[in-house]
Amino acid sequence: MPDRFARREFLKMTTAATAGAALAGTMAARAADEKAEKTVRIGIIGTGGRGHGLMGVMLSMKGVQVPAVCDINPAALQAAKDSVVKAGQPEPAAYGDGPDAYKKLLARDDLDAVLTATPWDLHAPITVAAMKAGKYAASEVPCAITMQQCWDLVNTHEETGVPCMMLENWSYRRDNLAVLNMIRKGLFGRIVHCHCAHSHDCLDHWFYDKQGNKRWGGEYLIQRNCDQYPTHSLGPVLSWMDINCGDTYDHITSTASDPIGIYEHFKRKFGPDHPALKTQFKQGDIVT
Repeated sequence: MPDRFARREFLKMTTAATAGAALAGTMAARAADEKAEKTVRIGIIGTGGRGHGLMGVMLSMKGVQVPAVCDINPAALQAAKDSVVKAGQPEPAAYGDGPDAYKKLLARDDLDAVLTATPWDLHAPITVAAMKAGKYAASEVPCAITMQQCWDLVNTHEETGVPCMMLENWSYRRDNLAVLNMIRKGLFGRIVHCHCAHSHDCLDHWFYDKQGNKRWGGEYLIQRNCDQYPTHSLGPVLSWMDINCGDTYDHITSTASDPIGIYEHFKRKFGPDHPALKTQFKQGDIVT
């Protein structure tokens, strides 16, 4: 395959590929209509903003049913039940009586898969429990926050054989998938270096709210100094460079700046007397 393509040749190639994909999709849809469609039954653990949003996407898909939901926040749990009913499905069983409520959901025998969208520290424990219960397991980002949790996920998958996936959305952006396709087509030759970054200041809506009150995620800025979810930047690159699918990391280094911007944010927006200015933050502004 030549190292370089003319622009017109590349457009012809991608147009043909798109048409082919559309035709294949139409043929697959017709074949599916001819067979009895299998319903995929998914339980949702964590039905707050992120979990509820993901559940909404699933409810819009043909052949997906949500028989059970779980959240210790009564309002979030009720909102999830209402959304399932509004989508035309039976009211789901609801679990919310304490931090171990998810175990009751996992004990059900009518679920094919479980999606976890809880606070971060629960992602790995719940995902491990889901695999042990024989349910396909999907975890929001990050799927683990310690090395031990990473090994727990790997070991449990290898012991049970149950699939497990972290839902890293940046790996599936159209532009990142387009780059992956071009790499596999050989347009760039051999890839020897990639540079990636995730420049997204989440301080005033993810870790703290607009009024400067700490949300559950804010505790991680106090306790940890790290790239809080590195796969937003690394996810696409792992595919581009075949990491763990032909190549591996030899070593990883991480360097962080001081938390200067965090303090400046609260001082500028809320004044010098805001309680956050007395908080000892570990999280640096920039992690490389």
